[in-house]
Amino acid sequence: MKTSYLHTGLRLTLDNEQYRIIRIIENGIVTLERSNDLALIQRTKTELLSLLTAGKLSFIDGSSHPNNKQKEAISGGLLRFSEKEQSLILKRYHYIQHVISQLGDKPTRKNLKETISQLPEAVHQGKPPSDMTLYRWWKRWVDSGNDINSLALRNHSPDRIKISKFGPSFEKLYLQVIDNIYLTREGNSIQNTYDELCSQITHFNQINLEQINIPCRATFYAMLRQFDQYEVMSAREGKRAAENHFRAVGNGVITKFILERAEIDHTILDIMVINEKTGLAEGRPTLTFILDVQSRMPLGAYIGFEPPSELSVMRALRNAILPKDFIKQDYPAIENDWLVYGIPSTLVCDNGLEFHSKQLRRMCAELNIELIFCPKQQPHYKGHVERFFGTLNRQVCHRLSGTTFSNIRARGDYESEKLASITLTELQGIIYHWLIDIYCQSPHKGLDSTPAIEWQKGLKLIEPLLPESKENLDIILTRKYERTLSHEGIQFKNLFYNSPEVRLLRIRQGHRTKANIRIDLEDLGHIWLYNQHSYAYVKIPCVQSEYAANLSLRQHEKIIALLKEKKKFLTNTHSLLEAKSKLQVLISKANHDKSLRKRTKAARIGNIKNTPKGPLLSPIQADISFDELDEIPVFKVSNKDEK
Repeated sequence: MKTSYLHTGLRLTLDNEQYRIIRIIENGIVTLERSNDLALIQRTKTELLSLLTAGKLSFIDGSSHPNNKQKEAISGGLLRFSEKEQSLILKRYHYIQHVISQLGDKPTRKNLKETISQLPEAVHQGKPPSDMTLYRWWKRWVDSGNDINSLALRNHSPDRIKISKFGPSFEKLYLQVIDNIYLTREGNSIQNTYDELCSQITHFNQINLEQINIPCRATFYAMLRQFDQYEVMSAREGKRAAENHFRAVGNGVITKFILERAEIDHTILDIMVINEKTGLAEGRPTLTFILDVQSRMPLGAYIGFEPPSELSVMRALRNAILPKDFIKQDYPAIENDWLVYGIPSTLVCDNGLEFHSKQLRRMCAELNIELIFCPKQQPHYKGHVERFFGTLNRQVCHRLSGTTFSNIRARGDYESEKLASITLTELQGIIYHWLIDIYCQSPHKGLDSTPAIEWQKGLKLIEPLLPESKENLDIILTRKYERTLSHEGIQFKNLFYNSPEVRLLRIRQGHRTKANIRIDLEDLGHIWLYNQHSYAYVKIPCVQSEYAANLSLRQHEKIIALLKEKKKFLTNTHSLLEAKSKLQVLISKANHDKSLRKRTKAARIGNIKNTPKGPLLSPIQADISFDELDEIPVFKVSNKDEK
């Protein structure tokens, strides 16, 4: 490091402007001359020292002006040198210190020789330098402004080989081979690239008078190391891989309050679960998770077979916003409370289709949640929830029987499907136990304490926002449609909804008018109809209540597919109940099927919660294959439902 002092002729930088000290008066007044326009300003020594402490002043050089080569040689610190080179620099430094102590600031070659012979053995540590060598060390030391880095070996820099010294013909062949062989997505090895270069040079020498020397392998490797590594990775592995590898990692977005920023994402868990009744593997469940960035506290989660969709996001949001009273009721073995709730201010998500849907945007707008989308193919913008998924899989899923591990190489010959022994309900209990009693209570690497403590600290600063009521939240977390009012009521997916409220609304608004409705994707037993006169939603029951109660939209669409396959129509409730019974039979058959894919599809549809009393169908009568229901056809009676 250079050292200096305030003296006439010293150049310095003050507030990003270069100055030169031209006069120092005895009372401490310093006159500075600005370099760009020669303007004069005055400061006291005390003011300049205060500016140096504040980081607004820095010295440009010491007592002399080193040339460019010296500037390059003395840039950086000792840590850039190897331990051997550091020892050599320190040895030279000790020689200079002894010389200065003996001869002062201006030694000569004549008295240096005598001084070297009189130095103690502890200083030499080997063969002593000559008087001329020691003088050169001292000169470099003085010229650099007493910078210890000036004592390093000359031309200290990574070995750089000038390709041009091999001649223009070699340079042309070399760059051609690099472009065609090495900098390609095929990922050819350095050895293959070197072999091709040798072949090209040999062929060139055979047909030309000019001869090119073949570089040794070490020289060739050194040449390759001189290429920009970002460009090399971009050419060989793609720009995305290069951007990810050379990205700059910082603290990310700084938050001050809990619920200020939440991150949401999906992942397929590294565990195979089994069916509670059949004992056969059903597949890998999906986790939709919401994490608070400020406290690292889990806000909400959904664990099940619903793939990443609007529905899984709705379930996770409902779980995040409402208090978690169900934990103590369903899982009494969990010791701690999951005391998180509230509406987050911002929700950070990726570019999945479910996050870009109009329905989710509408839900977040009604909840006053700002949606923030990460740049495409850059998941590290929501790195907190991404890292959480890795922690969960390592600490929970990979330790359970039936784990699929994180990749095929780690799994080896482990038969996950055959060794699976955990049901979905048991897995949910295990994950909640780990989440609440272990993760939330353990010190977090990115925090000074645990997530639970940070959440409690955050509650002292803000009070979480809540919806007006649970019913209001349920209405918001629905799918919005527009339908026509008629004497039959409101038709949706071949189901009819009617009540006195619908009749009154028709009278006030007129026949065949449009109305906004909300559909609960998990319960078609009722809908919500918006009354534009009272500015409120009214709950309207389904006419076929025995059929539609607790029936999900996914199940209803499967039933419609069954009826379409048999070319039947929804003429009465009995037809619906018969198809509903048939779907339950198909689900039961699929749960026992040998194909894991079919069992997973059955788990995704779910069991019918309220099957008709007395089976309308026997398993023998259900002659439709479950595999035919792989794709859900859109079956509609009229053009009314196409809106």
